[in-house]
Amino acid sequence: MVSARTEAGVRLGFYIGLLGFIVLLGDIGNSLAALAAAPPIATAPALTAVLAWAVGLAFVLEAYLAARREERASARS
Repeated sequence: MVSARTEAGVRLGFYIGLLGFIVLLGDIGNSLAALAAAPPIATAPALTAVLAWAVGLAFVLEAYLAARREERASARS
């Protein structure tokens, strides 16, 4: 059985990652088009989206690892 905290972590990570992915898809065309004109500015939105996706992935991974720890602890009991 997965705890409510683990489930909330997975849900939060999923939504943060989904938001980052949507932003990344929206900005990838603009970033690539403007890359030749101003490289540091053009890549900032895409990097922000990738960071949001990575944070979401970290939440999901942490929640998964917490669920595994809970399973192991309950199996030992």
